[in-house]
Amino acid sequence: MNRKRRPGPPRWSETIEWRSAARELPDSDIVVLVGCPDEDEPVWLGWFDAADNRWVSVNADEIEVTWWADVPIGPARPGAPS
Repeated sequence: MNRKRRPGPPRWSETIEWRSAARELPDSDIVVLVGCPDEDEPVWLGWFDAADNRWVSVNADEIEVTWWADVPIGPARPGAPS
C-alpha cells in the first residue's frame, strides 16, 4: 500500500530551556512556564512575585515551583511583523 501524506499546516518547533528555581529566578511579574511536580497540572503558567518572595499561578494561587522556563514565542501570525 502506497500512502501519500496529506498536506497540513506548517509546523513550528522551539526548544524550551528549563531552569532551576532554586538557582535562578525570572524577572519579577513576568509570566513563565512553571514546573510544579506535586500539583495536578505539573506544568502551568505563573510568575515570581519578588515583593512577596513567592511564586503565583495565573489562577492567583501560591505555588511551590521547582523549575521554570520562558514561555515559547510560538509561530508568527500571518501578516504580523517579524
